[in-house]
Amino acid sequence: MAKIILFLNIFILTLATVACDKSGCTFTKHKEEPSDVVKQLDVLKGHRVMDNDGKYRYDIAICEPIPGSQTGVGVLQQEMKDGHVVPNTTHIVGLISDADIISGTDWLMLIYGSGESYHSHCMKSTGEPEQRKARIMFICDPASTDVTALLPNVVDEVNDKFEECYYLFEINTAAVH
Repeated sequence: MAKIILFLNIFILTLATVACDKSGCTFTKHKEEPSDVVKQLDVLKGHRVMDNDGKYRYDIAICEPIPGSQTGVGVLQQEMKDGHVVPNTTHIVGLISDADIISGTDWLMLIYGSGESYHSHCMKSTGEPEQRKARIMFICDPASTDVTALLPNVVDEVNDKFEECYYLFEINTAAVH
């Protein structure tokens, strides 16, 4: 009985440590953490940027949760009207606990999944709504003198499909190569 209690205590402490870990994004889709690619994000980790497309304001955090939001939120969307946020229109677009990362020659894409479900867009063939997803594309910009001076651009919300809908953001930076 003592061994079972000890095992449960260790298990609970491990879960608590993981849940409270401030290390950032969790890349659950990879067998091993993609260390070479993740190193490029280190200088950007913890930075937060905002942009709007006139209709919505987006709050984007790089591998750290947005302060004041629910646990682990990486991207929030809020409806705008006359330059102000409309109350009660906040949607979770993606969580840092469901992150993925891919890279190319001069770009890196951070993907946050497990956002709120769509209400009327992106209905799967089963009739269930898909969850929102953010794709944040960092593009190498050698002319950028400050790697942390991030200027995001809301590129598109792809929501006219049955599956694999996403929000696409683009950020030019010298941090990726």
